[in-house]
Amino acid sequence: MAAQRQAVGLAPKIVAMVTGTTAIAYATSNQRSLRLEGETSSKLPIYSAPPEPVILAEVRGPLEDQVASARRTIMGATHNLRESVQNQVRRWISVEHAVENRISSLIPEDEPITPGILYVGVTTLSAFVFGRYRGITLRLLAPPVALVGSLNYFLPKTAHNIGQYYVELESKHLPPFVQQQRHNFQNALKSTQHAAEEQYSKARQNTGSLVQRGLQSVEQGTGLKVAGSPSTPAQAEPRSRMV
Repeated sequence: MAAQRQAVGLAPKIVAMVTGTTAIAYATSNQRSLRLEGETSSKLPIYSAPPEPVILAEVRGPLEDQVASARRTIMGATHNLRESVQNQVRRWISVEHAVENRISSLIPEDEPITPGILYVGVTTLSAFVFGRYRGITLRLLAPPVALVGSLNYFLPKTAHNIGQYYVELESKHLPPFVQQQRHNFQNALKSTQHAAEEQYSKARQNTGSLVQRGLQSVEQGTGLKVAGSPSTPAQAEPRSRMV
C-alpha cells in the first residue's frame, strides 16, 4: 500500500518534467528557425531588384494657364484675319471677272478696238489741252464732249453698247423721277437737234439760192458764165471764145 501511494505521488512530478522538457524543445526549435531566417534575410540577393516605377504628377501653374490662353487668343485672331483676307481676295477676283466679262460684252466682235481707241484718247487729250487756259465752263465741258463725240465717231458700235449698258444701270439704280427727267431731256435734245438740222438745211438752201442769184446777176451784167460749170464741151467753147 505504501508503494502504491509513493507511485501516485510521483506521477504528477513525472508529468511536469515531461511537459517542461517538451516546452524547452519547442522553444529551442523556434529559436533555431528564427536564427536561420535572420541569417537568410541578411544575405545579399544574386540579382538586383527591379527599380520601382517613377510616377510623375502634372502640376499646372498660373503662368502656364495664362500662356495657353494667350496662345489660343492669338491663334483665333490669326485664323479670323486669314479668313477675312481670303474672303476679300475672292471677292476682288469675282469683281475682276465680272468687269472683264462686262467689257468683253461691250466690245463687238466685228469692230476692231484699235486704232479707234487711240484716236479717242488723242481727241480727249487735245480737248484737255485746248480748254486749259479757257473759262471754267469750257474747261469742264470740252473733255467729256470730245470723249463722247470721238467715241461715237471712231467706235460707233462700242459707243452704242456702252449707252445701252448705261441705260440698263440707270433703270436698275435710279428712281423713276430721275429716269423721267432724263427721258424728257433726251426728247428735248432730239427736238432741238431736229430743229437745228432743219434750220441748217433751210439756211443752206437760202444761201445757195442767194449765191446762185448773185452769180446769175454777174452773168447778166458781164456776159460771163459763172453761175454753173459747163456740162458739155459745146457749152465750154463759147466761154473760151469770150475770154
